[in-house]
Amino acid sequence: MSTTIPLKSFQDYGHMKFSDLFQKSDLKVVEDSIIELFALQALKIGDVRNETQSILSAKYDNFEKFCRIYELLEKDDKEALYQVQKFLPASIGARSIFTNSLIDLFARILGSDPSRLLVDGPAVFINRPNTERLLYRWHSEEHYYPKRRKFLNIWLPLFVPKSKNNGTIVI
Repeated sequence: MSTTIPLKSFQDYGHMKFSDLFQKSDLKVVEDSIIELFALQALKIGDVRNETQSILSAKYDNFEKFCRIYELLEKDDKEALYQVQKFLPASIGARSIFTNSLIDLFARILGSDPSRLLVDGPAVFINRPNTERLLYRWHSEEHYYPKRRKFLNIWLPLFVPKSKNNGTIVI
């Protein structure tokens, strides 16, 4: 990866923007893995097992499959939904996005040796319209990593590409 690093932006503002950092095929692996984890969890619940199987065999795109399975879990068993979040960092497919070249890029941004990096995640952040519980204003993730002075959060859209009309979210 020969990505130009906008370090000045990072140093001045604490953030930077990359375009085309990931290949579509790489993101599809992550999406498929996320759907599979949510589906596996839903298939364990007798009340939604048949509906989950129908969703998986239908001709839905990844985003529609994800939304429908998420709806089932949110409606019937929020604890099962929260368990999937715990599984994501253990998923080889979901973590496949953390390639050696991406780790090297992180190390260059932080001015660190790649072997010293700690990688946490991924996680899926879902905030539904009219949900006030997860409203965030500008903030720092620093309290999640006490006594760590240098860390990166990476946010990227999945399932639906970022556009001028949707920002990085879909409503």
